[in-house]
Amino acid sequence: MGAITVNVNPKTLIWAREELGFHLDDVASKIKKDIDTIQDWEAHGKNLRYTDLVKLSKLYKRQVPVFFLNNTPAKTAKPKDFRNLSVKSRGLSPDAMLAIRRTKRYLDLYREHTPANQLTEQYKWVQTIKEHRHNGLEQALRDLLDVPISEQKKAKNKTLKFWRNRIEERLGVFVFQFPVDSHEFDGFSYITDGAPFGITLNSRVAEKRKIFTIFHEIGHIIEGTAGICITSTSQQTRQIEARCNKFAATFLMPREEVATPSSFEELQQHADELGVSKEAYLIRAYDLKLVKDGDFNKYMTTIQQMNKKIAEEQRQKNKDKDGFVPRDVVSKSYRGDKFFDFVLEAYDANRISPAVVRDVLDLKLVGLGRFDR
Repeated sequence: MGAITVNVNPKTLIWAREELGFHLDDVASKIKKDIDTIQDWEAHGKNLRYTDLVKLSKLYKRQVPVFFLNNTPAKTAKPKDFRNLSVKSRGLSPDAMLAIRRTKRYLDLYREHTPANQLTEQYKWVQTIKEHRHNGLEQALRDLLDVPISEQKKAKNKTLKFWRNRIEERLGVFVFQFPVDSHEFDGFSYITDGAPFGITLNSRVAEKRKIFTIFHEIGHIIEGTAGICITSTSQQTRQIEARCNKFAATFLMPREEVATPSSFEELQQHADELGVSKEAYLIRAYDLKLVKDGDFNKYMTTIQQMNKKIAEEQRQKNKDKDGFVPRDVVSKSYRGDKFFDFVLEAYDANRISPAVVRDVLDLKLVGLGRFDR
């Protein structure tokens, strides 16, 4: 019996490839076909082996039936790219494009199953904070989150989990995280389609950097300028990025809590007390003119050397790691408590199908939902 061949909508092949940021040579290499064959499929959509179509569906992370649609789906709206030109010129990798696509998919699902008036109520805080800007946006946010600086300094609260849960519970902003090359971006905020709002972090960057990124992106949401960011502090940082960096720094490190470090050890102590990175604390102190140029350069060089060593040790640790993490733990870590629980509650109430649960949580249904948790 000969190989089964099928005809598809060629425009959906182009759409699916571009949605993940693949070039023709990427696809050819990954499914072991020549570029001319891929181009012919995308030009005519004729006589594809079904096995090749399955390979494409797995590569593009799409269901096979998508390629038979008469109408090509709309392109995913991407957040504005605030990264510097040297990074932006390389474009977004497939992992980054997938993170954007998932973020939009999850927010769309929540919107579909949430009354409009509830969404409006959920994000009234954005306007409320703007109305209190005379007292400082950062203090208004701190009051809303109910985290006085004394609470921030407690060891149990210096974690990504604490801040993530507080942002989701008090602000209604979803906080996702997915693995992307650590040099590509720190995170992005997604408000392109209106409420609900989401923040997506790069799971491969350090925890304290993730915390800073969350508040950088909250700054974007308040401004209505959400986008893809590297929370850089270079002189070439755009004005919007500079404002969001300052917002995050002022929130996490209020002026009265920042002191001149007399030594590197003291700098580290001050940073640890506030639960921020040494780099962030040093830059904040420098911006407040509490650190001289010479000390800034000396401390920053030490920090960069330490970070390089830590990164290498972490790479080796990950390489040597031999452990199993349950899929539901990974799924919840990526999607956050708020979204994960929303999906299971909607499934329990028969508002979403098993297929949707499998799709958005990437989990089998055995042991999930429709029981008392």
